[in-house]
Amino acid sequence: MQPFLQVNLLGEFSVRWGDTVLVDPTMRMNKNLELFAMLLLYADQPLSNEQLMDFLWEDKASNPAGALKNAVYSLRRMLHESAPDVPFILTNGQQYQLNPDIPVQSDFVRFRQLCRQMRQSGVLAHSQLELGREALHIYKAELLPCFSNRPWLNSRKQSVFDQYIQVSVHTAQLLLSQHNCACAHEALSICSRAAMLAPQQENIYPHLFNALQQLEMKTAVLNYYPIAIELCYQQMNKPVPRSLRQIYLWASENNACVQEDLMRIRMDLNETIRSELPLQGAYFCNYDAFRHMYHMLARNASRSGNALAILLFSLHPDKRLLPSRQQTASAMAVLRRTIRSTLRKGDVFCQFSRFQYVTLLSMTKYEDCHAVEKRLDEAFKKQPELKNFVIQMDFTAPDPIV
Repeated sequence: MQPFLQVNLLGEFSVRWGDTVLVDPTMRMNKNLELFAMLLLYADQPLSNEQLMDFLWEDKASNPAGALKNAVYSLRRMLHESAPDVPFILTNGQQYQLNPDIPVQSDFVRFRQLCRQMRQSGVLAHSQLELGREALHIYKAELLPCFSNRPWLNSRKQSVFDQYIQVSVHTAQLLLSQHNCACAHEALSICSRAAMLAPQQENIYPHLFNALQQLEMKTAVLNYYPIAIELCYQQMNKPVPRSLRQIYLWASENNACVQEDLMRIRMDLNETIRSELPLQGAYFCNYDAFRHMYHMLARNASRSGNALAILLFSLHPDKRLLPSRQQTASAMAVLRRTIRSTLRKGDVFCQFSRFQYVTLLSMTKYEDCHAVEKRLDEAFKKQPELKNFVIQMDFTAPDPIV
C-alpha cells in the first residue's frame, strides 16, 4: 500500500509519512517547521518567494531572501533524513509548493469539505447531521495554535473558527429537532463547548437553553442566564431574546427575572454616571431634587462639622447693549456649563428662575465662599458669550437642620 502524508493542523501540529513521524508536536516550532506548516496549509497553490518572505519575517530580517533559502534547505534536509527518496517540496522558478503528486490526508482539508457539503442544497437532514458530527469530531482545537501569534495565519484561522461555530449551531438545531434525551444531551455538549470557545457568540445560546429545557435542567438554566444577560446588555446593548427569557421563566417557575432586572438597574445607573454626570464638576438637577439634596447635604455637614452655603447666580443684561432673547438664552446655557465645570463634583445646582441658578456648596468653613466667588468670576470672564451680561453672586448660610 502506497504511503500517504497524514497531516493534522487543527490542534497539535503533526505530520506522518506512513509510519514515519516527520513533525511531532513536542518539536521546537522554528522557521523551518513554520514554513512547512504554511506549505501544507496552502497545499493547493504555489507560494512565491516574496509571499514567503513577507509571511515569515515581515521585514524583520536583514536578509529575508537568504533566510528563506536557509529555511528551505534545513526543511528539506530534515525531511530527507526521515524519507530520503520522497521529494516533498518542489521549486518552480521563484515559487515553492508541496509536491502535488504526494497523497495527503489533512484534517483541515477534510473539515472544510464537510462544511461545504453540509451547506449544499438538497442534502437531507439526517445526512447533514452526520456531516456535522464528523466535522465537529475533526475540529479538536483552533488552526495551528503553535503559530497563533503569526499574522499570516489570522484570516485562515478566523475563517475555520467561523465555520466551526456555524456547524455547531446547525448540528445542535438538527439534534434538538429530534426531541429525545440522547440528542438533547449531544446538542448540550456541542453548545457548551462552542460557548466555552466563543462566549460572545449569541446564536449559540438559544440552542444551549433549548437543550437544557428538553433535559429539564432548571438549575443549569438559572446558572447560565446571568451569562446571557451580561452578553446581551454589556456586549451588544440589547435585551435578552424572548426565547431565552421564556426558558428562564420556566426554570424559575415564572418568578420575576431578578437577575435581568438587577442588570438593567446596574446599566441604568452606569449610564447615568457616564452620560448625565460630569466626570468633574457640580451636579445639575431640577428644583425638587435640589430641595431633597439640600436636606441630605445639610445633615452631612452638621455631622461632619463642615459648612453649607447657598449661592444664587443672577444674570443681568447690559442695558446699553440690550441683547436679544436668543442671546440671553445662549448666555444662560454658557453660564450653566461654566458653573458645572468650575465647581466641585460634590456641589449641586439647579435653575431657580429664567435668569437664575442656585447652588449648594459644601466647604470646610463659610468664609471659603469668597475663594469660590473669585474662582467663578475668573471663569466667567473667559467666556465671550457672557461679556454683554453682568453676573451677580449672592451667598447665604441655610438654617441648621433640627
